Amino acid sequence: MTITLHKYILKDLLKTFALATIGLTVVLSLGSILQPLQAYGISPAQAIALILYFVPVTLTFVMPVSALFAAALTYGRFASDNELDACRASGVSTLNMMFSALTLAVVVAVANLLLNFYVVPHYIHKAEASVKSNVRSIVFRSIEKQGFYYFKDSSRGSNAFILADKIDIQNNTLWGVNILQTKTGAPKSLISVGQANVDFESTDSYNYISAVAQDVFQADRSGLVYSKRLPLKGKFDPLMMDNMRFKRLSELKAIKDDVLKFNPVNDYADRVLVRLRSELLAEAISKKNTDMNNPFYELRSDDKIIQIQAASCIVSGDDNNISLAEIKMYEYNTQKPGVLVNTWTASSGSLNIDEQWQQSQWTLLLENAAWVDDKGITGLPVSYNVRGLNTPAPISGMLEGYKLDVIENVSPQKESEKLTGLKKRMQYMLADTGAALMVEVNSRLVLGLGCILLVLCGSALGILFKGGHILTSFGISAVPAGILIIFIMMGNNLTKNIARSGEGSGDTGILLMWSGLLVLLVLLAAIYRKLLRT
Repeated sequence: MTITLHKYILKDLLKTFALATIGLTVVLSLGSILQPLQAYGISPAQAIALILYFVPVTLTFVMPVSALFAAALTYGRFASDNELDACRASGVSTLNMMFSALTLAVVVAVANLLLNFYVVPHYIHKAEASVKSNVRSIVFRSIEKQGFYYFKDSSRGSNAFILADKIDIQNNTLWGVNILQTKTGAPKSLISVGQANVDFESTDSYNYISAVAQDVFQADRSGLVYSKRLPLKGKFDPLMMDNMRFKRLSELKAIKDDVLKFNPVNDYADRVLVRLRSELLAEAISKKNTDMNNPFYELRSDDKIIQIQAASCIVSGDDNNISLAEIKMYEYNTQKPGVLVNTWTASSGSLNIDEQWQQSQWTLLLENAAWVDDKGITGLPVSYNVRGLNTPAPISGMLEGYKLDVIENVSPQKESEKLTGLKKRMQYMLADTGAALMVEVNSRLVLGLGCILLVLCGSALGILFKGGHILTSFGISAVPAGILIIFIMMGNNLTKNIARSGEGSGDTGILLMWSGLLVLLVLLAAIYRKLLRT
């Protein structure tokens, strides 16, 4: 008899659970896909694929709610139809009738844990791979429909707009191209290209756009320059946010072993190293300029060698450029390194770092500079620039190795407040990432195991409030769920705050998170005690 009874209740539970899960999943999945649809202009086929990929994400939230709803509704109806009383009169205990609810609870808990640790990360990676595989069509479609494509490179704090008059998708060619680069909201440079052959490369972390451009005009702080042919390359962020929430268990372990495998941390470390490189170069130039025997500091590009002296050399602002004053410069050709080409003097100038397209090289800009060539001929003052200067080997060597070790151990003698602030922010990010890692693993476990207690609470409350409205028991059953969520959030915040303050490991916050299960267990015992007395 009890087996038949359990099948009867379980069938009703599963029917209600399935209907609630399907309904909520469809609604929430459609909502979650609206942003990618609007942001990337994906095709209808991609939209359908992404909806399917997002279903497991939605299920992690929907299944506990649906199970709670099914338990409260099914057992409430079971009690209100006097079927519960009939079973008791036949000698079947109340706890025995909860076996079906326990079965559903365990299934939902196991499914939730599997979804969070394995299924969701797998399908999120598939979703991103699906979009990345069509990044070319996404970019070209955006340019075709809107006239431009916008991408952001958070690792360098810069953005770019790519505009084109005409596109040839089949041959990956753009005509009449303008690339506007901005940093901290201000224009940084404008590149105007007659024709560009574009190629795309996707990795697990980033998308890269590279182009061989013909007839290039580039305008920036260094002035206007023309190139007959110029290779360009840019990096832009993943089409979906790099979120700890969607990391596989293996990825979480890898990040725990090496935090730089978490892209936001790695990107910010690169930003700190760019600032460090600028300040080390400025310090090296200043130190060399005090050498009475040879006050000139040497920089090289592919075709030029320059020796520079400046009365003042400091890193200015947030753009990591080096401001120079009272400049004297000797210019040589790499083909004839001992033969002086020109001698330049200028009251002001700058060494500007170009990370976006020129692989972190430097451009020297002399403003209103006077010059004398190797024959003694003096020219009119002009603005002059030397592009493609490489970071000197001694400084590059100091910055080689594990990034976090370099940031911690290498610094100029007079470190700027900006660099100090960046390093402090780096430590904050490391602590925050470590805390987020702990929180993510433990919150998945707490939420998964909490499903068992929530469903059992819902079934008991459904019986206790059988005389009320059909949704009354479900509404009251949501209180234990709210308690569990509150404990998870409190544990989350406490863990991160402790980690950021550097006053502990954050274990107290994790303990608080698990305490939510203990509170639910006590509440469940109280509910069942009342149920058995009724």
